[in-house]
Amino acid sequence: MGNTLSTLVYRSGDVVRMAYRRRKSAFWAFLLSLIWPGIGQIYAGRFIRGFLFVVVQAAIIGFSGLPAALLHMFNQTSGAELAVDQRLLVGAGVILLYNLYDVLRLVARLNRPRYTERFY
Repeated sequence: MGNTLSTLVYRSGDVVRMAYRRRKSAFWAFLLSLIWPGIGQIYAGRFIRGFLFVVVQAAIIGFSGLPAALLHMFNQTSGAELAVDQRLLVGAGVILLYNLYDVLRLVARLNRPRYTERFY
Protein backbone atom coordinates (compact mmCIF):
# COMPACT_ATOMS: atom_id res chain seq x y z
CA MET A 1 0.00 0.00 0.00
CA GLY A 2 2.98 2.28 -0.17
CA ASN A 3 2.15 3.45 -3.65
CA THR A 4 -1.42 4.58 -3.06
CA LEU A 5 -3.06 7.92 -3.40
CA SER A 6 -6.20 8.50 -1.38
CA THR A 7 -9.00 10.85 -2.21
CA LEU A 8 -11.59 11.95 0.34
CA VAL A 9 -14.70 13.67 -0.93
CA TYR A 10 -17.28 15.14 1.46
CA ARG A 11 -20.67 16.07 0.04
CA SER A 12 -23.62 16.95 2.23
CA GLY A 13 -22.72 14.43 4.91
CA ASP A 14 -21.70 11.70 2.49
CA VAL A 15 -18.14 10.41 2.62
CA VAL A 16 -16.62 8.72 -0.38
CA ARG A 17 -13.09 7.38 -0.04
CA MET A 18 -11.24 5.95 -3.00
CA ALA A 19 -7.68 4.63 -2.96
CA TYR A 20 -5.61 4.60 -6.12
CA ARG A 21 -2.20 3.26 -6.84
CA ARG A 22 0.13 5.64 -8.57
CA ARG A 23 -1.06 5.75 -12.13
CA LYS A 24 1.10 4.27 -14.85
CA SER A 25 0.94 5.56 -18.40
CA ALA A 26 -0.44 3.01 -20.85
CA PHE A 27 1.39 4.84 -23.66
CA TRP A 28 4.82 4.50 -22.01
CA ALA A 29 4.22 0.92 -20.97
CA PHE A 30 3.16 0.02 -24.53
CA LEU A 31 6.10 1.88 -26.09
CA LEU A 32 8.64 0.27 -23.75
CA SER A 33 7.19 -3.17 -24.46
CA LEU A 34 7.31 -2.47 -28.17
CA ILE A 35 11.02 -1.66 -27.91
CA TRP A 36 11.75 -4.88 -25.99
CA PRO A 37 9.14 -7.22 -24.47
CA GLY A 38 9.10 -7.12 -20.69
CA ILE A 39 10.35 -3.58 -20.18
CA GLY A 40 6.74 -2.30 -19.98
CA GLN A 41 5.95 -4.79 -17.22
CA ILE A 42 9.04 -3.66 -15.31
CA TYR A 43 7.89 -0.04 -15.73
CA ALA A 44 4.48 -1.02 -14.35
CA GLY A 45 6.10 -2.59 -11.29
CA ARG A 46 5.82 -6.27 -12.19
CA PHE A 47 9.53 -7.06 -12.06
CA ILE A 48 9.45 -10.86 -12.16
CA ARG A 49 6.98 -11.01 -15.04
CA GLY A 50 8.96 -8.39 -16.95
CA PHE A 51 12.26 -10.14 -16.31
CA LEU A 52 10.80 -13.42 -17.58
CA PHE A 53 9.59 -11.75 -20.79
CA VAL A 54 13.03 -10.15 -21.31
CA VAL A 55 14.88 -13.44 -20.79
CA VAL A 56 12.53 -15.54 -22.92
CA GLN A 57 12.62 -13.05 -25.80
CA ALA A 58 16.42 -12.80 -25.65
CA ALA A 59 16.76 -16.59 -25.60
CA ILE A 60 14.43 -17.08 -28.56
CA ILE A 61 16.17 -14.43 -30.65
CA GLY A 62 19.58 -15.75 -29.61
CA PHE A 63 18.75 -19.35 -30.49
CA SER A 64 17.25 -18.32 -33.83
CA GLY A 65 20.71 -17.39 -35.08
CA LEU A 66 19.73 -13.81 -35.94
CA PRO A 67 22.50 -12.07 -33.93
CA ALA A 68 25.21 -14.20 -35.54
CA ALA A 69 23.75 -13.63 -39.00
CA LEU A 70 23.63 -9.87 -38.43
CA LEU A 71 27.24 -9.82 -37.22
CA HIS A 72 28.25 -11.90 -40.21
CA MET A 73 26.43 -9.52 -42.55
CA PHE A 74 27.80 -6.29 -41.06
CA ASN A 75 31.36 -7.57 -40.77
CA GLN A 76 31.16 -8.65 -44.42
CA THR A 77 33.19 -11.73 -43.75
CA SER A 78 33.46 -14.19 -46.53
CA GLY A 79 32.23 -17.70 -46.14
CA ALA A 80 28.99 -19.56 -46.01
CA GLU A 81 25.80 -17.72 -45.17
CA LEU A 82 24.45 -18.35 -41.70
CA ALA A 83 21.00 -19.83 -41.38
CA VAL A 84 18.31 -18.11 -39.34
CA ASP A 85 15.52 -20.23 -37.91
CA GLN A 86 12.45 -18.32 -39.01
CA ARG A 87 10.10 -20.42 -36.88
CA LEU A 88 11.74 -19.04 -33.76
CA LEU A 89 11.41 -15.50 -35.11
CA VAL A 90 7.69 -16.08 -35.66
CA GLY A 91 7.51 -17.30 -32.05
CA ALA A 92 9.27 -14.11 -30.93
CA GLY A 93 6.65 -12.11 -32.84
CA VAL A 94 3.84 -14.00 -31.14
CA ILE A 95 5.43 -13.35 -27.74
CA LEU A 96 5.75 -9.67 -28.64
CA LEU A 97 2.04 -9.43 -29.52
CA TYR A 98 1.01 -11.23 -26.33
CA ASN A 99 3.33 -9.00 -24.33
CA LEU A 100 1.72 -5.86 -25.75
CA TYR A 101 -1.74 -7.18 -24.87
CA ASP A 102 -0.55 -8.17 -21.40
CA VAL A 103 1.02 -4.81 -20.59
CA LEU A 104 -2.09 -2.87 -21.63
CA ARG A 105 -4.28 -5.17 -19.53
CA LEU A 106 -1.85 -4.86 -16.60
CA VAL A 107 -1.77 -1.04 -16.68
CA ALA A 108 -5.56 -0.87 -16.95
CA ARG A 109 -5.87 -3.11 -13.89
CA LEU A 110 -3.28 -1.12 -11.93
CA ASN A 111 -4.99 2.19 -12.67
CA ARG A 112 -8.41 1.04 -11.42
CA PRO A 113 -9.47 2.10 -7.93
CA ARG A 114 -8.67 -0.61 -5.42
CA TYR A 115 -11.69 -0.06 -3.25
CA THR A 116 -14.45 2.42 -2.67
CA GLU A 117 -16.15 3.19 0.62
CA ARG A 118 -19.43 5.04 0.69
CA PHE A 119 -21.22 6.18 3.82
CA TYR A 120 -24.74 7.47 3.38
